[in-house]
Amino acid sequence: MTERDTAAIEKEAAKSVKLDRGPFRRLSCRMHSRLYRLSGGRIGGRLDSASGTRPILLLTTVGNRTGKSRTTPLVYLDQADGSFVVAGSNAGREHDPGWVHNLRIQPRCTVRIGRHETAVCARELPAAEADSLWPALNAMNAQYSEYSKLTERVVPVIRLTPR
Repeated sequence: MTERDTAAIEKEAAKSVKLDRGPFRRLSCRMHSRLYRLSGGRIGGRLDSASGTRPILLLTTVGNRTGKSRTTPLVYLDQADGSFVVAGSNAGREHDPGWVHNLRIQPRCTVRIGRHETAVCARELPAAEADSLWPALNAMNAQYSEYSKLTERVVPVIRLTPR
């Protein structure tokens, strides 16, 4: 990768951070999820950027306080053992995203990739295992390195294993 490529990725990541932390994030997640479901993942199933193409899944959890289903589009790593790995970056905010809190209380959830929905069990990875996955996560999603500059917290890494 050239310096020019690296600079383009960093610039795009910084721009994405501003959008992810903006006032329309909740609305954009809802619209993304609807378009993804309606199109079977053809729309919203991937994000193309300077750092490459990133696959997107829809994670549906049960709200801890409300008991309602909550769906969040997330970038993921597909693992050889059939599991999926996601990071609770929350755009570099100082607190974990709501879906992480929900999974800590109720680890049973569902994942939709394209038209396929799978029941999974979530497990927050210990530091050593999470650290071993960060190079692959950062290579796939340049925003993660930008988010890490914005927060002091340890970003949780979650493995979603089919039940």
